[in-house]
Amino acid sequence: MRYPTIRLLFIALILIFVSVNRSKGQSVSLEMTTSPNIDFDFNTINKYITGIIFMNACELNITVQGVQWDLYVGATTSNTGYWDVSTQYSSYGEDPPIDILELRFRNSANTSLVPGFFPIRDVGSPVYIIGTNSAPDVAINCPNQGTNQPGDYHTSPSCYKFNVDMKITPGLNPVYKAGLYTMRIDYVLVEDL
Repeated sequence: MRYPTIRLLFIALILIFVSVNRSKGQSVSLEMTTSPNIDFDFNTINKYITGIIFMNACELNITVQGVQWDLYVGATTSNTGYWDVSTQYSSYGEDPPIDILELRFRNSANTSLVPGFFPIRDVGSPVYIIGTNSAPDVAINCPNQGTNQPGDYHTSPSCYKFNVDMKITPGLNPVYKAGLYTMRIDYVLVEDL
């Protein structure tokens, strides 16, 4: 049985929520220093079975002044839960779900609250890397896991610089429609309110 070629292309977008109160010196900022487009090309049975890992797919640099913060990630697609279709070469099979993409956030201090790879979810129910969706969070100083205190990737890269790895292992069941698919990934840094 021949399996169709699937190309999965990420259009990774950083959403920066900057909370600035100049009189109190409070701000949060996030920057990505690598290319926002990553291409996974599944054109052999071996790639379907063993998957593809893209190490250091992006680097996120965080600067926070005067406030605690949260960092979370989620996918934004036209059809919630599924990759966006750019081109389909066949009507046989299923559309790929977003959760075949797994992410891993790493830094040298291991401050991420989520160890190892985890499947991406819709941005409406994101995965929190630092902090929680309820505030206020307990204050955690660098270099402890969950570090959410003010800091800067220039002076403390071990706590405020994250490398993001991506992994996709579609497997052979179900069979996904041959085509080109895209997904936007939102990395969100917010003040812990």
